[in-house]
Amino acid sequence: MGVDIPCIREIIYAGPPASIQQYFQETGRDGRDGLQSKAVLYYNNRDIGKN
Repeated sequence: MGVDIPCIREIIYAGPPASIQQYFQETGRDGRDGLQSKAVLYYNNRDIGKN
């Protein structure tokens, strides 16, 4: 169902996810091997009301 790759270092969103639960689920995939990783969310204030 999901991505099972242990070496994801960076997740970049080009807009807000559908829900905060989806964001936590998807950003939880980075850094599974214990090394430093980051998630970046790019958005515009107009994007906030879309979901």
